[in-house]
Amino acid sequence: MSPEKPKLLTRDFVFLVVAHFLGALAWTTLLLLPVSLEEMGANRRTIGWIISLSPLIGICAQPAIGWALDHVGRKWSLVLGTLFTGSSLILLGQADHLGPALWTSRVLFGIGGAIAFTGFFAFIADKVPPSRRVEGIALFGISGLLPLALNPIIGSYGLTTQDLQTIYPVAGILVLCSLFFLLPVPDEQDVVEARQPHSLRQRWDALTQPRLRPVWIAVVTFSGMTAVFMTFSTVAAKAQNLENPAIAWFTYAGGSVLVRLFGARLPERVGPNRILFPALLSYVLSLMVTGFATSTSHFLLAGLLAGFGHGYAFPVITAAVVDRTNIALRGTAMASCMGLWQLTGLGTRPLFGWLGDVEGLRWLFLIAAMVGLAGVTLWAALERRQPKEPLPS
Repeated sequence: MSPEKPKLLTRDFVFLVVAHFLGALAWTTLLLLPVSLEEMGANRRTIGWIISLSPLIGICAQPAIGWALDHVGRKWSLVLGTLFTGSSLILLGQADHLGPALWTSRVLFGIGGAIAFTGFFAFIADKVPPSRRVEGIALFGISGLLPLALNPIIGSYGLTTQDLQTIYPVAGILVLCSLFFLLPVPDEQDVVEARQPHSLRQRWDALTQPRLRPVWIAVVTFSGMTAVFMTFSTVAAKAQNLENPAIAWFTYAGGSVLVRLFGARLPERVGPNRILFPALLSYVLSLMVTGFATSTSHFLLAGLLAGFGHGYAFPVITAAVVDRTNIALRGTAMASCMGLWQLTGLGTRPLFGWLGDVEGLRWLFLIAAMVGLAGVTLWAALERRQPKEPLPS
C-alpha cells in the first residue's frame, strides 16, 4: 500500500487562495486604465509611460521586497503590499486628469503589486508539502487566472471615465477585504527559524549557482513570450476586425484553469521537466498561430495553446526556484524571479512594438516564436547538465 499523501487543501491554503483572488481583481480592473487615460486626453506615448511606471517601480523595489520576505516575514510583507494596492485603486478613482493623484496611484500600485506578485507565491510555497509543491502552486495560481476570463466581458462594454472612477474604488475595497483572509495565516515556523543575516555576496552566490541558471533562462523565455502574447494578441485580433478582439482570453484562462484542475499532479508523477518542455513549446506554437490568425477560431486556438503553456510552465518554474534555493533565501530568490519576469516584459513590449511597426504584426509574432524556441533550446541544453534527481514516488 502506498503511503498517504500529505494534505494540500488546508485552512491556510484556502485563505490564501481567497486573498489572492481578491487581489487579482485589481489587475483585471487596470486593463481598463488605457481607456480612462485616453479620455483624460493622454496620447499613446503618455499612456505608455504611465502604464510602464508601475512595473518599473516594482522592479526597483524587488531587492527590498526579497529582504522583507526573508526577514520581516511573508504575512506582514503581504499586508503592507495589500494596503498599498488597495489605496492605489481608491486614489485612482479620484484621478480625473493627468495630475499628481494619477502618478501617485501608479507608484503605490507598482510597490504593492510587486509585493503581492512575489509574496503570495513565496507564502504558498511554504504552505504546501514539498512533495506536492508543483501541484499546490498550480492549483493556487487558478485564483489569479480566473479574473483573466473577465477581459472579453469588460471589453464588450463601452465604459466612460465616470464609470471607471466608480469601478476602481470598488476594486480597491475588495483588495483591502483580502486582509480578513490574509491576517489569520501565520508564517511557517521553519521559515521563521531560518531567518539570519546574509551578505550581498552570499545572496549573489545563491542566485547565480549552477542549478538556478537554467531556471533563469526559462523565466526570461516564458515571460518574454507571455509579454508579447498579452500585449499584442488583442491588437492582432482587432486588425482582423473581430467583433470582440479580447476573445482569446476565454480559452487562455479556460485552458490554464483546466490543466491545473485536472492535471496538476502530472508534473510530479512524470517529472517537472518532462512537462515544462512541451508547455513552453505550446506557447511558441500559440505565437505562430496568432501570427497567421484571421478568424475567431484561430484566436481561440492560440489562446488555448498559450493557456496550456501558462497553466504548466508557471508553477513548474516557480517550484524549481523554491526547490533549488536555501529556505533562508527563498524570499530573495522569489523576488529575483519575479523581478526578472517584470524586467523581461518591460524590455520586450517596446522592442516588439517597434518590430510590429516596421515589419507588421505577422512578423512580430513569428520572430517572437523563433526567439522563444531558441530560449527553450538553451534551457533544455543547460538543464541536461544538471545532476539527475529521482522522480517523486
